[in-house]
Amino acid sequence: TKVEEQDGSVVISDENADGQEVGSESVIETDWNKVDKLKEKYPEMITFTDVPEGMEFVSVEIISKKSGMYRTTYNLSKNNKDIYVYQECSSKNEQITQGLKWEGQCNVYKEYEIYTDKSLGIVTVVKDKSVFNIIGETTEKEIFNIIDKIKAS
Repeated sequence: TKVEEQDGSVVISDENADGQEVGSESVIETDWNKVDKLKEKYPEMITFTDVPEGMEFVSVEIISKKSGMYRTTYNLSKNNKDIYVYQECSSKNEQITQGLKWEGQCNVYKEYEIYTDKSLGIVTVVKDKSVFNIIGETTEKEIFNIIDKIKAS
């Protein structure tokens, strides 16, 4: 495992004894002003125009696998409670949600379908091929605030 700093972000890579990447790479950014720069390397990642209203940005972590799949997790905070915005996608522009079925109540906000599973505390948001989850205690208004700040890809 190799840990290094690149442009102020922490990058963790799995490498073999010869220094070749063999597993996944993890990037953690805690500076909101540098998040857009990550989009250059991970073009399918979800980004925001601004931190959602009433919330604080804590960090974003991207875990990239050799298969071309990567996972983006934003950690936001409101009243000392964590809210996570989680997205899994493919750098090969493949749809990874094929065959998934969402359970729970469905609402529509703007062009987004919102599926809420209160028993798990997970909200799944779907628009076209884009899918992400909001995990944590959130109100409907907070969910809408998060959606309102999503930057068009």
